[in-house]
Amino acid sequence: MSEMPRFQAMEWFESNRGRVAIVRCDRERPRDKSGLDGSQVLIDGAIYDCVGVACDMPATPIREGEIIALYVKVPA
Repeated sequence: MSEMPRFQAMEWFESNRGRVAIVRCDRERPRDKSGLDGSQVLIDGAIYDCVGVACDMPATPIREGEIIALYVKVPA
């Protein structure tokens, strides 16, 4: 079993899709199958269900350290 992805939020805000954490990506990930959407992530020491990922350049991999938005909810 792989370790849960860990992030420190640079910013939090609410959107029409719910709560959003702005973070730096923990490692290089494919844009279309990042492994974050639909998984649990640790942000600022708390566990969240990631329900979406937004990034700026859709044609390339998400680079380590790149700023991305994670749409999250507290697990039920």
